[in-house]
Amino acid sequence: MAKFNEILVGRFNRALQKFTGIKGLVPAPTLASEIMPVFPLPFGVENRYLESWSRFTAIASTGGAVGVQPIVKFRLPANSNIVAVLERVTLFFRATDILIGTYTPQGFGTDFTVVPATRLTALDARAQPNPTAIVSTSTGIGAQIANYGLWGGVANSSFEVMQTIDAELVMAGAAPATPTVNAGGGGTLTIQSNTAGAAATCEVVFQWRERFLEEGERL
Repeated sequence: MAKFNEILVGRFNRALQKFTGIKGLVPAPTLASEIMPVFPLPFGVENRYLESWSRFTAIASTGGAVGVQPIVKFRLPANSNIVAVLERVTLFFRATDILIGTYTPQGFGTDFTVVPATRLTALDARAQPNPTAIVSTSTGIGAQIANYGLWGGVANSSFEVMQTIDAELVMAGAAPATPTVNAGGGGTLTIQSNTAGAAATCEVVFQWRERFLEEGERL
């Protein structure tokens, strides 16, 4: 028999059960029926895995070529049933340059040459070892549209794109109930040098977390 205000998202109870070592049945089967004061548990990055998050980092670096601008792509595939949150994007400028950021809420398209596995790291050995999101690079793409960001830097400098927690970028790979332009969801963030030529570079460090979408979160 269903309970009043019954909690149907299991990962919250799993996190509470593992964090406190509670044995037996679900420790918190229902929500309170009124507003009440609470003291939040100290859930930091060390307990993300209890909340079913897996965290990763990847370094993407590519040089330019004659007539083309180097580009880096972060893509969450469509229909992956995964939500990915980009926590940190760090840009490195080897020469005075402008980097162009383009975002689309779709995970379609072909990946570039995938970054070697040695440059991809899971940040918590207790969680999933490999991500669903794909980081890739190329030197043979035309100019992108700057609809996400335009960042300038001087030689041998770096820049943090996400200055606050509210700047984190969310990508959700789930098909909507009715067909739309974003059918399949996912997401793609590309960052490209504004300069063409062999001296141009595009170097980016991505840090993100992933988990499965809950039923109520699907588009």
